[in-house]
Amino acid sequence: MALRLRRGTQAERDDAGFIPDSGEPVWTIDTKRLYVGDGTTPGGNLITASGGGSITGITDTTTGPVLALSDLAATFSVDIEMDAAADITLSATSQLNGSGQISLTGNITGNDFSGNAATFASVTATGGIDGDLKGSVFGNDSALLVDGINGKLIGNIISSEIETSGGTLTVKQPTVGLTELTVFGNEERGSLKVTRESTSDLSASDVTLGRLVFERNDSGGPLSIASITANRNHLYFASTSTGDFLTDTNYFVWTEGKMGIGMSSGPTAALDVNGSAVISGSLTAGSVAVTGNIIDTTDSSGITVAQATTFTSDVTVENNLVVNNTLACDTLEVTNFTTSGAGTPELTSDTAILLTAGTRVEVTQSPFKLAPYNDTQRGALTPENGDMIYNTDNHRVEVYANGGWYSLDMSPVV
Repeated sequence: MALRLRRGTQAERDDAGFIPDSGEPVWTIDTKRLYVGDGTTPGGNLITASGGGSITGITDTTTGPVLALSDLAATFSVDIEMDAAADITLSATSQLNGSGQISLTGNITGNDFSGNAATFASVTATGGIDGDLKGSVFGNDSALLVDGINGKLIGNIISSEIETSGGTLTVKQPTVGLTELTVFGNEERGSLKVTRESTSDLSASDVTLGRLVFERNDSGGPLSIASITANRNHLYFASTSTGDFLTDTNYFVWTEGKMGIGMSSGPTAALDVNGSAVISGSLTAGSVAVTGNIIDTTDSSGITVAQATTFTSDVTVENNLVVNNTLACDTLEVTNFTTSGAGTPELTSDTAILLTAGTRVEVTQSPFKLAPYNDTQRGALTPENGDMIYNTDNHRVEVYANGGWYSLDMSPVV
């Protein structure tokens, strides 16, 4: 026949006036707990493993805790098995530490996961880990991946994959200072690779393969102010104070050894500038060097200007000015006019040539030859008083005076 223990609700057992006799068992029908009286303790004493009793099995048929441990630490010498739907929940001040094996198919939820993961034989969670995970992380080959002491990602994690549901990996610095991403390689030469994967052909010149964006996020909200973008042919560098990267002049472009400034298309020369260029130092192009306001050559060769050149101000020549063709000017003002060479200088005008002097016009070292005309040619002239010619018909010097032509005295020179 069955033995029925004294029973009641937890509230009835908690009544201060209820004191079970020594050795009298009491069962709470709502919280499913077993107590034994000692004759003096109200409600009796809860039966636990640490209290000297032994419980080989507990069946939970209601909500609420089934097994409560009030000691500071509880040690289990056997495995704790949980079904697939079970969770482990840690309070805000509790920690998960140990050197055994943790294997579960549910979720781990807690406020603080502290310790070195290497102290566990293995940690397997096919569900999610929700909370702050503190400590180091090791791979299946025991190689250190996350150094929880020095705060580094190292080892074989480089050959693994880091994925996020939103496609964004955010690195934050929780304290005052700089946030740095350092990549080390052989002899301190590292490589940071950005690869765009697609099932389609990405070889078109206008397909973006990767972009590095710099932005600020403050009281005014997020705003992108600079970017580095790469496609098949070009590497674009852009900066803006407004976030508008679509303006061509915000770019400079690097294309197969050529640099274009102020443009979004490919440069056509080693340096292609769309706009003005200001150089505060020296500029050397081939053998031509520009330093300050001086244009010179590095090999003492001459400078050739191939096309027509316009000077909007005065031009001062401190040495000789050599013109191999025509010198055209409105006014030619010289201190001394000297010609040299085998050619014969010629002054030509479609109208008159005026020689103006303060005292006289003087021919100092050669004869003065008059233009030769015959009578017919002389008659075709429109003369003015003072005109002089040499008439080839009568071989006389003639002068036009007072409206007519007159021959000069042709007496022989004695």
